[in-house]
Amino acid sequence: MEHRETERALFRALHRFGKVNTGQIIEMEGLTQGEFFGLSMLREHLKAHPEGMHVRELAQCTRVSTPGASRMLRAMEEKGLIERRIDRNDRRNTYIFLTEQGEEAWNRTAARLSTFLDRVVDRMGLENVQTMIDLWNQFSDILEDERAKETEQC
Repeated sequence: MEHRETERALFRALHRFGKVNTGQIIEMEGLTQGEFFGLSMLREHLKAHPEGMHVRELAQCTRVSTPGASRMLRAMEEKGLIERRIDRNDRRNTYIFLTEQGEEAWNRTAARLSTFLDRVVDRMGLENVQTMIDLWNQFSDILEDERAKETEQC
C-alpha cells in the first residue's frame, strides 16, 4: 500500500474507531465516559489516600483542565456519585470522596463493560489485543507529540 493510501486507510480506521466506542456501554448505566473514568481514578486514589483527592489531582489523572474537572465533579455531585469536603486545616482545599451511590454506579458500569470487553477479547485473542494495546499506546504518544509540535507553531 502506498504512503497516501495508508494515510487514507488510517484516517478511515480512526473515524470508525471513534464511532464504535465504549461510551454507549457506559451510558447504559447512566454515566458519561468522563464520569466513569473520573470515578475510576478517584477509587484508585482513595485506596492509597483515604483522606480524599484534590480537584487538581483528578484533573491531572484524567488529563483535563481543572475547570473541566470541576464541571464534571459538579455533575457527579448532582447525581450523588461524589461528595466534596473542605479541608479543616486549609479551607482553600476541597477533598473529593466517592459516595455509596457512586461506588454502586461504578460497580454496575464496570461489570457491564467487563462483560462486553471479555467478549471482544475472546473473539480477537488475548495476544492480539495485547499487541494492539502496545501499538495503540505508541501511536497515541506519537500523535500527542506531533499535535504539540503543531500547536507550538501557531
